[in-house]
Amino acid sequence: MKHSGGLDGLRGLAVLVVVLFHAQVPVAGGGFLGVSLFFTLSGFLITSLLLVEFEASGAISLRHFYVRRARRLLPVAYLCLLLVALAGVWWSAGQRADLPGDLIASVANVANWRFALAPTNYADLFDTAPSPIAHFWSLAIEEQIYLILPVVAVVALRRGRRTLGWVTAVLLSASTAATLLTSDRDLVYNGTHTRAAELLIGVALALYLRRGDRMLGHEVWRRVRWVPGAAAGAIFVALVALASLDQEWIYRGGLVAVAILSAVLIAAVVSEQFPNRLLDVRPLVALGRLSYGIYLFHWPIFLLLDSERTGLGPVALFALRCVATVAVAVASAHLLEQPVRRGRVPRTTRRFVGATAAGVLAVVTAALVVVPQPGYTPTEQLLSRGDAGVVDFRAAEPANLRPEVPSAASMSPVAGPPILFRVAVIGSEPDAVAAVASAATADAEDFIVEVLDDIRPECPLSTTVIVDCPTPAERLRALQARGEVDAVVIAAGPVEDADLEPRSAAVDSGSAMAAFAASQVAASSALEALVTDAADADVDVVLYSTGKRSAAFDEQLVELAFATPFVRSVIRTETELSSAVRAWARADHRSSSGRPGRAVGRRQRMPARSGRGDTHITRRSMDLGRMRAVRDEASTHPCGVRSAGVVGRVRTDRARRAPIRRRSDGPDCHRCGISR
Repeated sequence: MKHSGGLDGLRGLAVLVVVLFHAQVPVAGGGFLGVSLFFTLSGFLITSLLLVEFEASGAISLRHFYVRRARRLLPVAYLCLLLVALAGVWWSAGQRADLPGDLIASVANVANWRFALAPTNYADLFDTAPSPIAHFWSLAIEEQIYLILPVVAVVALRRGRRTLGWVTAVLLSASTAATLLTSDRDLVYNGTHTRAAELLIGVALALYLRRGDRMLGHEVWRRVRWVPGAAAGAIFVALVALASLDQEWIYRGGLVAVAILSAVLIAAVVSEQFPNRLLDVRPLVALGRLSYGIYLFHWPIFLLLDSERTGLGPVALFALRCVATVAVAVASAHLLEQPVRRGRVPRTTRRFVGATAAGVLAVVTAALVVVPQPGYTPTEQLLSRGDAGVVDFRAAEPANLRPEVPSAASMSPVAGPPILFRVAVIGSEPDAVAAVASAATADAEDFIVEVLDDIRPECPLSTTVIVDCPTPAERLRALQARGEVDAVVIAAGPVEDADLEPRSAAVDSGSAMAAFAASQVAASSALEALVTDAADADVDVVLYSTGKRSAAFDEQLVELAFATPFVRSVIRTETELSSAVRAWARADHRSSSGRPGRAVGRRQRMPARSGRGDTHITRRSMDLGRMRAVRDEASTHPCGVRSAGVVGRVRTDRARRAPIRRRSDGPDCHRCGISR
């Protein structure tokens, strides 16, 4: 098959838009479509090579095909995986927790299925701590197709090229149907059965072009045959600039449509029509020849070289990342990729198979032994625990900065008079009162739980505009007037959902949207004021929610837990709430017993150690200072309301795995449902 500089340039264009996408360059929001171009180009090139071999010898050697592919793809991929494992100390706790499984899935060429079935999705890429080998999903799909496609070609070509054409058409139809019938976005994006259509379109193009273009001799066609390539190129560039992973059309056949555009581009380049000359320029051709190494190494390099580690601005950081990526890609191409590909090392197939097995063993060993164990921060504990229950936000603090909270094993009743543990329950969910009251079981002689009940179903926490409803902070102060409060439970549930859902559905104009956004921010600020007052009084705070997980107010509670480190957690069940209150009541009893001057029947505030002697400046008050500092830096949202200083994130609806975006208009922009 004749080498084409234009095809190298097309590879260069594909990897360029992917890199720009991963660098979050604003004009490349659809750069992920470069992977689709890679898929179609790969299907075209592989099928063309198989057809050339079949036409020349009348047969296809599967052994030679697999060895060529393995020499081309595996050594550099294994090198990248090993380097990522060796860099484990620089990855975050969440990344290290998943990295061993990611490495093993990548070396086994099933990374796409691991990521497809994960609780997060590809749209989380820039809003979470992504895997440093998240991009290996596409390599897994290609290598799975490479295992199957030659076998299908060998069997079909025994009956003739037309049979291969019909088989390709059937497989393409099945893959397209799977795309249209699959509702899970992650499965559409990462599934081999859905993404195979893009490679099969390349296969169909190779079969068509090997027959010869019967239209080339037509006079009209000779005059306008530059038009398809120009149109396809213009549409592709427009999609790179305008598309995004949020758009539904991407998952409803859009990727197949992009593959058709890619096929038109490939046909134009092979026919030496526009934009062949535009692509056959030295920078793009050079980029295309390094495209495999650039694709492999750029993502982990981008994650390692971030603004926090380098202290660079966006432009300088992007330049540094690109220089580092190209340098590593050039080195790997000259020192490993080309020597192995050309058979210089190892010289025999047997030695190459042995070296490949050693590479697999090295990657698996590194995954299981070299990657450090994760050390979670409190916020990362909440993220990693998900629905599993309570997270102690003080468990990861240095010992000299946190109160002496006893372990679970030591929370059994101890000698001494019982203490009175007062819990203020504020909100709209009545079940919380019963759960808190049940914390003092019949055999618990070390503490007595008194519930200070301020449950008002007619006063949802999601709004501040009901006239007869005091603010949450006012409700806490009223309960504190009745006696010292030891803990606060903020209890929300279906009442907040019932309040927000109709108001959200009624938004039909810009002014209504702004008013709704302002009401959400006001409700969040009212809860933050309650938490601030509780922190001033050195009172524990627990968030309890029985509302819908996908509801807006439940998300606000989760954001509150993230923004205020001294909030215990978001608890979902009555059993967990009762257990949490019981554990902390006993912890207070142990910390209070035996202290000089202790009032019988009441707990004493426990001094924390700061390393400079005993002090009553607690960790909670330090966290409070941080929270106030964040609130002081709050920005102004385009809708005209002051934000609450919560960093925007992406949450995943686990039932549908559809990205629910929270767009940040700045580093501290609160989600109010309005985008720029």
